[in-house]
Amino acid sequence: MIRQYDMKFGDAFLLDDDSNNPYLVDFGSTKGISLKSRDIVYRYDKVIADLESFGDNKVNFLLTHFHEDHYIGLLYMMKKRHIEYNFKKIIVPDIRNKFIMTRILYSIFYETMLKLIFLGRKRSKVFTNLYEVSRYFLADISKLKFVSRGDVVDNNQILWPITCYERDLSSITNEYGKIIHELNLTVVNKKYTKKINNEITKCVDVWYEMFISKENFVDSEQFIAFSHLDCLIEELVSIARGKDLNYDVLKEISDYLRKDVHKYNIVFHNMENNKYNYLFTGDISSTNMKKIFNNVGILPSISLHNKYYYIKIPHHGTKTHFFDFTSKLNDSAVLLISSGKSKYKPIYECYYSMYQTYGHICSNCNHCETFKIHNSCLCVKNKIVFPKESLDI
Repeated sequence: MIRQYDMKFGDAFLLDDDSNNPYLVDFGSTKGISLKSRDIVYRYDKVIADLESFGDNKVNFLLTHFHEDHYIGLLYMMKKRHIEYNFKKIIVPDIRNKFIMTRILYSIFYETMLKLIFLGRKRSKVFTNLYEVSRYFLADISKLKFVSRGDVVDNNQILWPITCYERDLSSITNEYGKIIHELNLTVVNKKYTKKINNEITKCVDVWYEMFISKENFVDSEQFIAFSHLDCLIEELVSIARGKDLNYDVLKEISDYLRKDVHKYNIVFHNMENNKYNYLFTGDISSTNMKKIFNNVGILPSISLHNKYYYIKIPHHGTKTHFFDFTSKLNDSAVLLISSGKSKYKPIYECYYSMYQTYGHICSNCNHCETFKIHNSCLCVKNKIVFPKESLDI
C-alpha cells in the first residue's frame, strides 16, 4: 500500500509493503509551519495521526534531500505540536563531505535569496530550520543511517546519490560568482561576496562536525552559524527591493540552483522484483535519472527492474525535471505526482501523453499545464487526493 498525501506543495508518502517496515518518505510543504495556515495544518496532523496509529518506533523516515518542502513537517510535529514520535530508522542521503555540504549551502543560500526577491518576501528561516532538522536527526544516532548508491535498507535498494564527487572547494565559489555576475545582481558586490563565502564556510564546518561527531546538543555557536546566513539573506533582499531586476532571469537561475541540491537526492526501488515494483525519485534531475536508467559510468552497477507498477514522478511533475518513464511502465502502471498550487511550477503538459495510457494520481490540480492547454482536467478520469488529506493506492 502506498498512501499519498496532499501537502499543497510538498512531498509525503507512506509506503507499507506488509514487511513490518513501513516508511514515511519525506514530510514537508512550502506552506511553512504556522498554526495560522489552517489549509496545511490539518494535513500535517493527518500524517502525524497515521504515524501514531502504527505505534511508536514502528515507522521509518526517509528524507530524499534537504529542501524544506520535504522535511518541514518534522519541525511542525516537534515545535508546534510538541510530539516526539520515535522513528524506527531515519534514512538520509550521505552528504558527509565538505565539498557536497558547501554546494548544498551555496545553492540554498542563493536560491532562497532569489525566491524572496522574486516573491517580495522579507523573512528567511531556511538555515535555522536546516539546523533544527539536523539536530532532530541526531537525537538518537543509533537510528540515523546515511545512504548512497548500492546500499540496501530493509526491502529498499538505493540507486542515488553516488559518492564520487570532485573535492575542489574553490571551484564552487567561482561557479556561484559567475551565476551572480550573469544576474547582474549589483546588491551582491565584492564586500558581500566575501562575507557570504566566510559565513558559508563557518556553517559547513559546523554542519560537518555535527554529522561526523554525531553529537546532539544545544550549542549557541552552532545555531549562530546557521542563523547568520538567514540574516545575511534578509539584508541582501532588503537592499535588492526596488532594483530593476530581470525576473525571468531570476527564475532561470533559481531553477538551476535548486537542481544543485537535487544532485544529492535519494532515489530507491524495491529490492525484490515483483509485479508491484515501485520507484521513488524524490526531486532527481532528468540528467541524473538518465544515468540511473542507462546504468553506465556509475558504480556500483545496478540494473532497474524491467517494469514498475508505481513511479513517483520527480519534482512535482515540473518541466525542469521531466523524464520519460514509459519504457519502464507496466500496462497498469500508476504515476504519482505530488503537485500543488504554484504559479511558476505547474505540472508539465508532456505528462499528458502518459496520462492517456497510464493511471496517475496527483495531489491536486490547482495548477496544471494540461488543463490550460487541453481545457480539461484528466484527473476526472483518474484520481486526485484533494480535497482529502490522503489517498491509498
